[in-house]
Amino acid sequence: MSPPEALPLSAGEVALVFGLALAAYLLLTLIAADAAFGPRAPSSLAPLRRPLAWLALVLMSGHVALLWSLRYGFDLALATRNGWGGFVSFHLAFVSAWLVLPGDWHARPWRRGVVIAIWLLVTSGAVGAPFRYPIVADLAAPVIAIAALGLLALGAAGASALKTRKARRA
Repeated sequence: MSPPEALPLSAGEVALVFGLALAAYLLLTLIAADAAFGPRAPSSLAPLRRPLAWLALVLMSGHVALLWSLRYGFDLALATRNGWGGFVSFHLAFVSAWLVLPGDWHARPWRRGVVIAIWLLVTSGAVGAPFRYPIVADLAAPVIAIAALGLLALGAAGASALKTRKARRA
C-alpha cells in the first residue's frame, strides 16, 4: 500500500508556506553563525540577537502551523506518510528552537552548541527536501546557498577558535 498523498496546495500557498520556511532558515543560519563565533564574532549581532531569534521563531511557527493545516489537514497519517524519521527530527528541531532561542542562548557555550546542533539538524532536512519533494524543488538553489554560507561561517568560526587557542599558548 502506498502512503497517502498530502493535500494539494495552490501556488500562493506553496509560496507562503515554504517562503516562511526559507526565511526562517536564513535567520537560523545567521543565529547559528553568531553562536559559532561566540565572543569572537567579527561584527557583533548583540543588539539584534533577541529580535532575530523571535522573528525566526515566529516564521518557523507560521510555517509549521500552515504545513499542518494546509498540507496535512491536521492528519498524523499524512504528516508521517514518508516515515517517522523526518517527522521526528523536524519537530525536534522546532521544539528545541523554542526551548533555547527565547532565552539568553549566547551567554553559555553549551547553549551556543545547541543552537548549532539545531541548525545542523534543520540543514540536514532542508538540503535534501528539494531533491525528494517536487513541491519544493524550486527552492534547491537558495537552500543550498544558505547551507553553504552557514557551513562557511561555521568553518570560519572554527578556524578563528583555533587561531585564538594557538595565540594563547604562545
